Formats: sequence, structure tokens, C-alpha cells
Amino acid sequence: MDTVTVVYAVICAVSAFIFDYIWLIFALNIYLTMFSVSAGRWVRELKLHYIYLIPEKNSKKLFNMIKEQMPMHLVQSVVIIVPLTIILKLGIIETVSLILARFSFCLLFTGTTLLMKRIFSSTDKGAF
Repeated sequence: MDTVTVVYAVICAVSAFIFDYIWLIFALNIYLTMFSVSAGRWVRELKLHYIYLIPEKNSKKLFNMIKEQMPMHLVQSVVIIVPLTIILKLGIIETVSLILARFSFCLLFTGTTLLMKRIFSSTDKGAF
């Protein structure tokens, strides 16, 4: 866990006390997810040229960088949704579905960010 996860969990918990409506809190959570995914370490790695000095295919290097972030996104989803479950007294099915939904949004934003960085990048770093 990093400080960003704790800050997002606190923001979502406070909003759960204020709003008491799960879909509004989930929308806020997804909005915050956009920032955490687009500011990840692998995005910074794409800007540096050092990653391209590794003698592997570009697609394999990108896949390994993204694969490294997936457990962190799953843990972040659990840490953020479990306090919401306790505060809003949600059931186990709702909790698991919210965790999976947030994790799938992390995957969606990761793919979108990767696509945007690769297609609309100003530098030519080679194709996949």
C-alpha cells in the first residue's frame, strides 16, 4: 500500500459518511482512479528512454510493466471498497462486485492511457 491508496480510502470513507449513496461514491471513486492510473510508475517509464535499452520486444516490456501494477490495483480496490462496505452496510455480493468493477475500470484506464501515450506521443520509440 502506498500513501495514494490511503488518501483515496479516506476520501471515499468521508464521502460515504456525507452522501450515503453508493453510486455517487462509486462515481467519485472511479474519478479518483483515473488520476492514480494515469500517474502510475509505468507511465513515467514510457517517457524515459532507459526502458527501451532492455533487449526485449517493446510489447513484452510494456506487458511486464503493466503486469507489475495489476496486484497493486487489486489491493487498492479492496482497501478502498472494504471501508465503504462497513460504513454503508453492504452485502458480500455488492462488495465483491464493487471491487471487481473498480479493478476493471483500472484495467480500462490503463489500456486507454497506454493507447494514448503510444499513439499520440511526440517521440518515435518504435512500434509494438
